[in-house]
Amino acid sequence: MNAAIITARKGPKDKNLWEVNGKPLVEYAIRAAWLSTHIQEVFVTTDSPGVRNVAHETGCQIINRPVHLSGSFTNHGDVIKHAVSEISEEFENIVVLLGNTVMIDADDINTALLMLDERPGIDSVMTVVDMADNHPIRMQSLSNDGYLYNRYAKEHESTNRQDYAAIYQFDGGLWAFRRELVNTHSTVIQPWWWMGDKCIPLIRPWTPIRDVHDELELEFSEWWVRRGYGS
Repeated sequence: MNAAIITARKGPKDKNLWEVNGKPLVEYAIRAAWLSTHIQEVFVTTDSPGVRNVAHETGCQIINRPVHLSGSFTNHGDVIKHAVSEISEEFENIVVLLGNTVMIDADDINTALLMLDERPGIDSVMTVVDMADNHPIRMQSLSNDGYLYNRYAKEHESTNRQDYAAIYQFDGGLWAFRRELVNTHSTVIQPWWWMGDKCIPLIRPWTPIRDVHDELELEFSEWWVRRGYGS
């Protein structure tokens, strides 16, 4: 069986309750999970009374996040590990969704879980985007003297992104993994240590904004929903 866990910390802004097209942000992840044909139960881990209300109204099981896992600097993996420990062991595969994004749908969830089912040798699936325009070769660090320098590029590096080896970034969509991995600590898929050593990508189209932290990202999410994307 498969479970979806939605993480939605209250924080200083309670941003998971910000409205997008008349609905709280967290409801989009909840809706995507319930629309998935491969999810049997949906859980929301939160310390927010408002999020608890939304979760209750949408038929989710509520996991009360303890105080020591509700701070701004809490490791997300520790939150996920706690949530997994609170649900039945009959759930063999876990899909974790963020409560502050509209950019997830049931098709992505179904695809990730089918990947786990069809490839028993893998540990996990992560949604990613190709970061060619933001490749590490183009990134600059700052020296102690205040000058920019590149720690990744070779001496005569190409300026053409097409020449770079493909590189991917987690896009705020989902993590799907086998539940026992929360009791391990991978050094391969960092900083997502609960994903095991054998993680395969679910590559999605690049977008400038994924999860919501400010007004601009909220407005972009409104536009995204009104264009009919997502669940």
